[in-house]
Amino acid sequence: MPQQTLAVIIPVFNGAETLLRTLDSVVTQTRQPDEIVVVDDASTNPEMRELLENLAASATYCEIPIKVLVNPVNAGVGAARNRGILAAQADMLAFLDADDWWAPTHLQRSVEDLVRSGATFVASNFYAIGPDKKPVLQNCATIASRRECWNGGHHLWGPRTHYFYRGFIGILTVLVWREALIRAGGFDSQHRYALDWECWHAILASTSRGFFYISPVPTAYYRLSSTGLTSRTMARLAERESFLPRYVKDVAHMGGVWWPVLLFRGWLTVQYETLMPLWHKRAWAQVARVVARAPAAWAWVWWQTLVMEPFGTGERPNFLAMVKSTPALGVRAHEEVAPARLIA
Repeated sequence: MPQQTLAVIIPVFNGAETLLRTLDSVVTQTRQPDEIVVVDDASTNPEMRELLENLAASATYCEIPIKVLVNPVNAGVGAARNRGILAAQADMLAFLDADDWWAPTHLQRSVEDLVRSGATFVASNFYAIGPDKKPVLQNCATIASRRECWNGGHHLWGPRTHYFYRGFIGILTVLVWREALIRAGGFDSQHRYALDWECWHAILASTSRGFFYISPVPTAYYRLSSTGLTSRTMARLAERESFLPRYVKDVAHMGGVWWPVLLFRGWLTVQYETLMPLWHKRAWAQVARVVARAPAAWAWVWWQTLVMEPFGTGERPNFLAMVKSTPALGVRAHEEVAPARLIA
């Protein structure tokens, strides 16, 4: 059986100061990827543009083939990842933002876990690095309760229902079959936040036997930034709430639980996870905003679940089909594969 190929997709926006460190952590893997796809989401920094042009001109980074794509307008990380999915030719895909990095054995362990377990995708524990530079372990495997998480057959505290409550999987640790992402339709490019949480649920919902595996070994490092997505509290809260009606009935059915209980528990957890960081930072004004909006927010989530079908059709769009192709840097236009041709 031929060896499965692997691609790493790196979305970036004005990340010239960290991109090379991220790339170095990729090329020093004990199991190197077969290709790297960097997707620039319309960076405005001239240094970033120069760096990308140099990468594209070389066509390789430390002897690993590299493709550089540039979005004409800033469309968000979901759209950038979707472009990378379509441009990659590998069987397995890993995602790494331009300010995060991996331990040298990350890809090797991930490939072994994916092949051995037969999972749809795998993840692992990781470290979060704050402004104080101290790594804090994110123990995803313990939160999941079980390492092999089947799509159904569990009660209220089962792994997938637990993942509905808490978004404990870090995308920088995920290795997923490209076929599964194509089938699910890629990342939701119409939103900006909690896209990985939504995408993994979409993948699990697209197959009756899909499951994920979480390794307890931490092999990735996530940099917390006060100016990054994690700091945009209210917008992130609203979009996390908007995803709950999309999957609550499917998750409840597979887990054998009553969906109103699952919905309320999921909504309460989102509120709690939003409030706690604000509480510790003594950001009382934002705490008050979260509390004040809660009754109307819960009524909206309930209304959406009861009355409004997601997207008005009851089906998740194929976000990959929405990707507009533009030529890669250093690649002639006729050599670029149009995304529509990759959609089954």
